[in-house]
Amino acid sequence: MRWFDSDTTMITDNPVLIKAGRKNINNFKVSINKVEAKKIKRFYTAEQKADLDIKTSNNQIGVIINLSQELNSKVWDKLNNGAKLEDIQDIYKDVCQLNVMSNIEIDSAKKEFDVVMNQEIENIRNKYRTKDKDGKTIKPYFFGIIAKEKGYFNDDKFNYKKMNTSMDYLEELIDSKRFSRKTPKEFIKFYELLNTENYDNNKVNRQQAQRIMSEIKKFEGKMKYLFSTTLFDPSCQMIYYQNQRNALMEYIGRLNINDSTIIYLLKSLDNSENQKYYQTIFKAFFGYPNERFYELIKSSNEKMLELAQSEDGILEIFGYRYSKIYKN
Repeated sequence: MRWFDSDTTMITDNPVLIKAGRKNINNFKVSINKVEAKKIKRFYTAEQKADLDIKTSNNQIGVIINLSQELNSKVWDKLNNGAKLEDIQDIYKDVCQLNVMSNIEIDSAKKEFDVVMNQEIENIRNKYRTKDKDGKTIKPYFFGIIAKEKGYFNDDKFNYKKMNTSMDYLEELIDSKRFSRKTPKEFIKFYELLNTENYDNNKVNRQQAQRIMSEIKKFEGKMKYLFSTTLFDPSCQMIYYQNQRNALMEYIGRLNINDSTIIYLLKSLDNSENQKYYQTIFKAFFGYPNERFYELIKSSNEKMLELAQSEDGILEIFGYRYSKIYKN
């Protein structure tokens, strides 16, 4: 059996997955964009590029995808709480419409559609907006986790409620692992995974490390203000956030940082004052092709175990037995 996405193919003979696929193969058909469009003939000129930038500057693809995910969560919450397929047809049709709308937004750079996108989004959003007894808008639980990461978490306005949907199952599992240990000391620090034998405190470029932390703190300060004010439109907030983040990633990524300085920076995150910058500094190292950082990780590699099919293996997976062996 095969599943197709725009950029993914899954091939499996697993009976559990095949049974699930067969169960729903006729229930959720592929939506097709039949909205008529007028193809635009463009020329590679500064004027044409500026016109295209203006017309696509208010693209709502992110808003559409988020709303679609929210409605999909409601669909499966209903089904997993006993609703029948006929009970979710109206909301599923609107999910399909959002899918078509996302295709329209993607194609808007080369075609013109006679669709008032903001109005369509608002109509669907208002149709399914639900509130708790305190007047807070109910959102899937995992939306709150994303909001915290992006910096716009607001539990005064939203109730991030756990639903019977796969993303909330996943987040609940992650939370159980994250908070199951008694003390933070039981977690392995990232730098402890690296080969620190060649770490030399005298080779740490402290001036460079201070510059990096200074840039990170400036970025975090800007973002805290950006997402705490109502002066900016949400779409403008995200564009500014992405531009500033990319600039930070590029600045740090282009620095020639030695191994000792990298390890020093990672160790500095143990400081309680610096822990809030953990995600940003990791995005800085991983978000830009900083070769030294990747080489440091590769050089820390130890022999890895892998599974090999074996008749006398102690592990059984889907009816087959496996043993653990070291990779060559």
